[in-house]
Amino acid sequence: MQKKTVLLLKLDGILKPDTVEGSETEIPEFNVSYKPQKISPKFPNSVRHLLHQKIRDSYMHPQFVSDVMKPLQIEQLMDQEVVNLSGGELQRVALCLCLGKPADIYLIDEPSAYLDSE
Repeated sequence: MQKKTVLLLKLDGILKPDTVEGSETEIPEFNVSYKPQKISPKFPNSVRHLLHQKIRDSYMHPQFVSDVMKPLQIEQLMDQEVVNLSGGELQRVALCLCLGKPADIYLIDEPSAYLDSE
């Protein structure tokens, strides 16, 4: 678990990479989208509002709808309040949010946690 955190911190530029004397190595910057294993719902509105606010372009794109939203069955959750979702529903919405953000690297911590618990 700690290795994942360190990797994420280095990719986000929070930690500086080790330096080697006489070396001017540049570390490329990456955009990272991360879905944690444990999710605490705090958004005070519906799933639709959350997706609209966080990943508007993605969730309205037909390819994203067919490749991500339909398999995750997000449409049936759109009008539900985020704070009222079950553990599996939260995981599906969080996975949708993670995949909907443009990124170079997608870090998904145990994407199957709770998916079959309903």
